[in-house]
Amino acid sequence: MQAIGSDGDEATMNAIAVSFTSESFVNLLCVSHKKENIEYKLKEMKSATPAIRHIVSDIFGTNVDSMLYQKGLIDSETTSEFDSRLRDLKTTWDHLVPTFHAWFVSNESEKFKSHLIKAVTDQAQLDGHFSNNRVESTNNNVKDWVGRSGKVTLPVFNRKVEEYVTCQQQEFEMAIYANGPYDLASTHTYLRKERHIWNGLNADERKQVIKQFWKSNVQGRKLLDKFLLINEHAENRSKSDHSLPKPETRPNVSSKRGISYDDYQLQIPGISEDLLKEMFEKAEGLLQSQDSILKTPGFEGVYVRHSQKIENVEPHLVTAVKTSGKIKCNNCSVYTALKICAHSIAAEFYGCLKKFIEWRKKEKHDVDTTNLLIGDIRSGMKGK
Repeated sequence: MQAIGSDGDEATMNAIAVSFTSESFVNLLCVSHKKENIEYKLKEMKSATPAIRHIVSDIFGTNVDSMLYQKGLIDSETTSEFDSRLRDLKTTWDHLVPTFHAWFVSNESEKFKSHLIKAVTDQAQLDGHFSNNRVESTNNNVKDWVGRSGKVTLPVFNRKVEEYVTCQQQEFEMAIYANGPYDLASTHTYLRKERHIWNGLNADERKQVIKQFWKSNVQGRKLLDKFLLINEHAENRSKSDHSLPKPETRPNVSSKRGISYDDYQLQIPGISEDLLKEMFEKAEGLLQSQDSILKTPGFEGVYVRHSQKIENVEPHLVTAVKTSGKIKCNNCSVYTALKICAHSIAAEFYGCLKKFIEWRKKEKHDVDTTNLLIGDIRSGMKGK
C-alpha cells in the first residue's frame, strides 16, 4: 500500500494509526477539508474577509491569472523550506490577525509537514495535492439516490446502488451518439456514431457498439480481481496448522474439461454478469492448473488452492451436498457473501456443476458485501 488519504476525521486517523505502521505508507490529508477548516478558524477569530483571503492564499497558493500560479506554504518541497517560509509570514499574519500565527504553529504546522506539503505528496507519487472531493461527491450522489432517511436495510441499499451504477453507465453510453451529459474524449471520437446512424442500428448492432465502447477503456485490474483482493489477502496470512500437505501425498484430480459461463448463462440478483464470467474464468484456470484441486484420502471433499508458490496459504475445503446440489466452500469470504465463488465452480470434477448452478439460482440469499469487508478487517488484524 502506497498511501492512505482522509479528511482528517479523528476516528479515521486513530483507526489508521492502530491498523498500520507509519513507515509502510504515506498518510495524506484532504487539502479541501483543511482549507475549509482554516477558513472556519479565521472566521472564528473575527477576521476581516480580505485578511482571510490573504492568509488562505499564503497557505494554499493562488492563481494570479490564467497563466501564473503563486505558490503557498503547502507547495514547500522540504520541511525546512516550510519552516522558513512560515517564519517569514509571522509579521504579516500578526498584523492581519494577531493570534493566528501562534495558533497555526501550535496546531497545524506539524500536520502540514506530515500530511499535506509537496514533499509528502511527491513521496506518494501524486501529481498535485490530495483531495477526496471525488469520494465526497459520489457519497452525496448515492445519498440522494438511496434516500437520506438512514432507514435502509443492506439488501435494499445494495439494490439501490446497483440501480445508480446502471443509470451512470447508461449516461456514459449516451456519449456514443452525442447525447446526454457526457461527451467522448478526443482520443475516443472514433467510437462515435452519428444520431441518424445510431437510429438505424438494430438491437444486436447497438450491443456490439456499446461492447466496443466499454472495451476501449484504459485496462486496469479486472473486476473480480478487485473483489477477490480481500479474500486473497486473507488467504496469505500464515496458518501453519491448516496448511496443505505436500502435493505428492494427494493424487491430482484436476479436470481437463473446459467450463464456460456461456454454457450456463447464470443470472443472480445482486451479482453482475461480468463478475460471474470472471469467476468462471478463474475456475477454468484452477481446473487446468497442476495440483490446484487435490483429493484428500480419508476426508470428504477436495482442497482447492490458488498457487503452490505461496507458502502457508490456507486451502479451501470444497464439499458437495449431492442430494440438493449445493456445493460449499469453507473459509472463503467470497462464498460467504455470495454463496458462489471460483472454488465452488471449479468443483466441476464432481460432475454436478449444473445441479449446483440450479441450486444457486433458487437460493434466496441477499448479497452480503459487508460481511466480506468485515471478514477482511478481522483477518487483517490477525495477521499483524
